[in-house]
Amino acid sequence: MGFAALPCSKLTGMSRIVLIEDNEALRAATVSVLEDAGFPVWGLSCAEDLNEFSDITTADIYLLDLNLPGEDGLSLAKRLRKAQPQAGIIMITARTDIAQRIDGYKNGADMYLPKPVDPQELVAVVKALCARLGGGPARQAIIEMDTQSLTLQGPGGISKLTQRDCLIITGFARAVEQTLERWQLMGLIDPQDNGVSNASLEVQIGRIRKKIEHCLTAAKPESAPRTITAIRGHGYRLLVDIAIK
Repeated sequence: MGFAALPCSKLTGMSRIVLIEDNEALRAATVSVLEDAGFPVWGLSCAEDLNEFSDITTADIYLLDLNLPGEDGLSLAKRLRKAQPQAGIIMITARTDIAQRIDGYKNGADMYLPKPVDPQELVAVVKALCARLGGGPARQAIIEMDTQSLTLQGPGGISKLTQRDCLIITGFARAVEQTLERWQLMGLIDPQDNGVSNASLEVQIGRIRKKIEHCLTAAKPESAPRTITAIRGHGYRLLVDIAIK
């Protein structure tokens, strides 16, 4: 089951953190430091794991290694910033070139920490970032999903969501080009892998599509723009931006 992100100001020492670091020893050590400081932490080895790990609905702080296998930290930071405008993003890297650091800030990073990171500094930076984000104004999007109240809100109104809806929408929002393959969606619908039929998947996507379209134009949902499209032989793509909080 996923979790709902809570305001950082209410979670001093308890903000949910996702660490993405491909070095297994460094990842384990960093997770241990943060857990000892009282933070719930999920340690993943690559950006692709984030798309497939259904226990994570959203997080308050993301710690990203810049040089990741597959999709790099910069690309992932950009996607996360688009999907979760209020999240904190800390880049951890051995790179010290100022141009590269500026590029990171442009792509959504809040802070940079050079490797090797001192454990005390890491904890202090995470706490400081959480306090600052909790006290700042909320950034708005045309459509916003609240994972705590399980609602989707837009200019046309509010739609009530299920936990499964939230997992699927979050998966789309964080995926490359907001596109998920059928097997990824089936994993979100049924993490126990008991088997999800194509017909069941189509019904689930259709329900979510209607809820999103209702948020855009509740009076005449048939006039809403297409929000989720099927990609033949592949999966589905979300065509609208949804911010997650």
